[in-house]
Amino acid sequence: MKRFVLLLVALVAFGAIAPQAQSPVASVSPIIGLWKTDVEKSTYFPGPRPAAAGFVGGRNYIDRGNGQIAEVRMNVNALGQPALINIWTGKLDGKETSVYAAVGGADLLTFLENGTKPMPVRSYKVLDNGTIETINKTGMVVNNSATLAVSRDGKTLTETIKNFNAMGQQVGLNVIVYERQ
Repeated sequence: MKRFVLLLVALVAFGAIAPQAQSPVASVSPIIGLWKTDVEKSTYFPGPRPAAAGFVGGRNYIDRGNGQIAEVRMNVNALGQPALINIWTGKLDGKETSVYAAVGGADLLTFLENGTKPMPVRSYKVLDNGTIETINKTGMVVNNSATLAVSRDGKTLTETIKNFNAMGQQVGLNVIVYERQ
């Protein structure tokens, strides 16, 4: 009887521990970090490609906890002036219906001057641990879609962007390569 009780207690304890041991461990996305554009390895269609000399492009993905990230993009032209600023924060919750405002330089200026909220929105969908898909819209019109994939060694981020016109026709395809900083 004593052996039976010990066996029963062991089975109950194992049954309580086993599901916890098999639960996925939350991990920080490999996209988190500072990335610099490698213009020479990137392709831009229809173009033009930024001049490598003097061009500095990059982005910073910041982990805000609980699946939330912030993204800051900044490109600096050959004169050292900001050419594009884009700020986004949202939650990587895997829901295509979750959309968040994407604030670019012009939108930010309009917001600061008039208090008008930006219209562009972005949704992110996690495809796997190293790949994220984005859809960018203004109202109901898809502006572009992008797939961001981190290499297995974690040193390279490749962003494939498909640009669309107002009628939904693809008008551009950029493949931008970033190196982790």
